[in-house]
Amino acid sequence: MSSPDSSDIESTPPKPQPKRPPSFHITFLALNLCVFISTINTINLASALPAIASSLSATTSQAFWTSIVLLFVQCIAQPIYGTLAEIFGRKSCMVSALVVFALASLFAALAPNIEALIAARAIQGVGTGGINVCVNVLIVDLVPRRERAKTSGLVSLAGAVGLVAGVLMGSALSMRDWRLIFWVNLPLAVVPMGLFVCFLKEDRGSDKGDWTGKMRGMDWAGMVLFSGSVSGILYALVTGGNGYQVWASAPTLTALVLGIVGLGCFVAFEGLVAGKIQGLGAPFIPLRLFSQRTAAFGFLVTFLHAMILWAIPYYYLLYLNISASKSLLQASILVLPSTFIIPISAAGSGILMSRLSHFKYFNTAAFGLMVAGCACLSTLRADPSMGQIIGFQFLFNIGGGILFPGRLVAVQAAQRELPGGEDGEEDRSDVRLATSLVSFMTSLGQGFGIAMGSTALQSAWDNYLGDAISRGELGVGEAFVVPGSQAAKSADIISDFPPLIAAMYRQIAALSIARVWYACTALAVVGLFAAMASRNLSLQHKTEEKQKEGS
Repeated sequence: MSSPDSSDIESTPPKPQPKRPPSFHITFLALNLCVFISTINTINLASALPAIASSLSATTSQAFWTSIVLLFVQCIAQPIYGTLAEIFGRKSCMVSALVVFALASLFAALAPNIEALIAARAIQGVGTGGINVCVNVLIVDLVPRRERAKTSGLVSLAGAVGLVAGVLMGSALSMRDWRLIFWVNLPLAVVPMGLFVCFLKEDRGSDKGDWTGKMRGMDWAGMVLFSGSVSGILYALVTGGNGYQVWASAPTLTALVLGIVGLGCFVAFEGLVAGKIQGLGAPFIPLRLFSQRTAAFGFLVTFLHAMILWAIPYYYLLYLNISASKSLLQASILVLPSTFIIPISAAGSGILMSRLSHFKYFNTAAFGLMVAGCACLSTLRADPSMGQIIGFQFLFNIGGGILFPGRLVAVQAAQRELPGGEDGEEDRSDVRLATSLVSFMTSLGQGFGIAMGSTALQSAWDNYLGDAISRGELGVGEAFVVPGSQAAKSADIISDFPPLIAAMYRQIAALSIARVWYACTALAVVGLFAAMASRNLSLQHKTEEKQKEGS
């Protein structure tokens, strides 16, 4: 059977769709608001980290942990919320997630020190994790397969707008007081909460019976094994950036080795043990979701896209703040022109994928653009021109926007080729699981992207600083020594240095952050090959394709 082209699709009269009630559109608006809020809070600290580090006397690693911990906890919370949504219903879980998010934002706004802020952000991750998974599951519940690409594009548009707003909001508010970033979350969370309470129909979910039994049936052992393993790897990545001696230290090496071994044990446990022994719940990451080539590469694409897309703004804003001598607000404004491309390309590509019913070449082109964009960023040095600052961002952001809907529909389209029927209840259940796992992999990738960048930045910074000290460029003593652990707030520190020494630090920052761009380029190349290796599956229901064959 040949794949239908665009002319086939246009020549087939679409099935008449029943008119949707106003409650559907209001619910869809609330879902977009939730995506907007969640995305803002994964990116708003990117432009506020220098202010937070200075205000709370935090190191570079501690400052980045405020973002990493939210993304990591968000990742772990999602499968738990996915199960809770099946037990208690989508509405109850969505409202509870918004309540947790709002309370955590209050705690963050009142945090007296960096440790309290990190703890509050961890709680906030529980809320955003629930928000993300409930949004994705509700889309699967409310929208038929053929329309999901378009719907995903529109929802991705809200997320992309959140990226733009988050960067600008973080810098603008931090100029007055970075705590305002969290105070603003309170009214933002109340609006969708009220809309869901009033307009979303209560759904008790597909699972009935004793809810305590359902909770006991969750894969708690797998979650603990996964959480501990990933925590060890993230800890090693972030602390290892403080130098070779730290990488070679027993705590860092132990955490890294145990984390890697633990992940291997987790895969074996999910495939061989979970759900097969009495008393152990079904795997929270079913390996059958990876059994189809396109699905497996789709999850890899999701992880890589998230790593790159979240590493770039965090470290590009830091680059502009230090190497280009821009204020936090100026840096945020300079990334706005190209960042606005993300929502446009996300929405446009989602609509085109829905019309053409295919996604592979969109994803391939997107990673090609990201490779070119990251390679351009790697050439930036201190005191760049305005053309370089703005122009180098466009290629990357166009590709990043295309992948928002592309990565999701790639995974969803692959699920119906797995055993379980043609969009029957079991198949739709796999689509829900796969959709939740996309959100899971996104959060995981975002956390690893920031951690990877922190390691690359700090280790390179200390190497370049050591070379400068050995050449005698900093004079005698340590009055002008700024180690990598202080990189996040170095712009304020070097502003009082002699011009030649300040210029040297601007170049050190540019060369160090270039290591992040090199890593992102390599990741984008891997993503390009993964996208090329995927099959060009159709997004249509199989019965629709059979009708075309017979017509």
